[in-house]
Amino acid sequence: MQRLPAIDGLRAFAVLAVLVFHGFYGAYLPGGYAGVDLFFVISGYLITTILINEQKDTGAISLIGFYKRRARRILPALVAMVVIVFLVMVLLRLAGAPLHDPFILLILSLTSLMNWARALGFSGGGELGHTWSLAIEEQFYLIWPFLLIGLAALARNRAWIAAMVAVFFAMVLSWRSTLWFFGATPERLYNGLDTRADSLMAGALLALLGISRLPRILRSAMVPAGMLAAFFLCGPVWNGAFMLTVGYSLIALLSMWLVAALVAEPAGSTAHLFSSPIALWVGRRSYSLYLWHYPAIVIPGQLLPGQSTVTTAALLLASFLAADLSYRFIEQPFLRQKTLTLSSDGIAK
Repeated sequence: MQRLPAIDGLRAFAVLAVLVFHGFYGAYLPGGYAGVDLFFVISGYLITTILINEQKDTGAISLIGFYKRRARRILPALVAMVVIVFLVMVLLRLAGAPLHDPFILLILSLTSLMNWARALGFSGGGELGHTWSLAIEEQFYLIWPFLLIGLAALARNRAWIAAMVAVFFAMVLSWRSTLWFFGATPERLYNGLDTRADSLMAGALLALLGISRLPRILRSAMVPAGMLAAFFLCGPVWNGAFMLTVGYSLIALLSMWLVAALVAEPAGSTAHLFSSPIALWVGRRSYSLYLWHYPAIVIPGQLLPGQSTVTTAALLLASFLAADLSYRFIEQPFLRQKTLTLSSDGIAK
């Protein structure tokens, strides 16, 4: 499958929303947290497309090959970031800085358990709390190929598989809403794989349905892009009743529409906007940018509470430098080893 520039630009759209939300605590983009859901949809779509294409081209899905590619894509940059942040935190704590226990954060981040630590109240994640979204994606990667192979073995055609994935999407929405009704905490609902997999399922559903079947009326990317931008600008709080019940599913469907429209009309005006040089530069570094931006703003914030807007902006700019170095010297050398041409990260980011 050919790499689509507009999808890289869409990653830029998502990661910049998350950066501004985290950097300024939602003051400028109160709905920017939903950039993570957009990442989930992109990841679900690309991963499922790769698996489907492999099944079609070779007659089978190589699980070993899949997990090798995932490891090369995710682990090098993640391990580098976690280890460097860990060492910085150890040195700062020895100097008396009021930071979280770096050993716990190291273990939670590298074992892909950060989301459940947050969901169950064991840890808020501290300076590495943003790895919760990566943990959700990695847990999804462990399950989804087996589930897809099983569905393919039972199904008469791809439409039947798509119908089952649509059922899974509805089940996640229903389960999250039920837990909310019975008093589950916002942290449990926001961080659990079982309560956030609807966004990944939306992307998978899009891959199974096929872009060629997208009705003409849904092929304009401007409408969903504008709706998502409006949500980023004035969306409700992340832990409110609306978001914790139907809200995240609606964002997933809107993101699914946007991805579908960009793929269906790669020469359209909105796709051209997402394919601009700046968008592509940021989008291709979106994974490392997501990794580095959070500790870049949280650690100084712990040391110097009440930092100014100018300071926060400078720290976010510094994270771009770290992301570029990570992309050039860590991500790219490992990605050159890939046998498939399509990158399929996510951000979790």
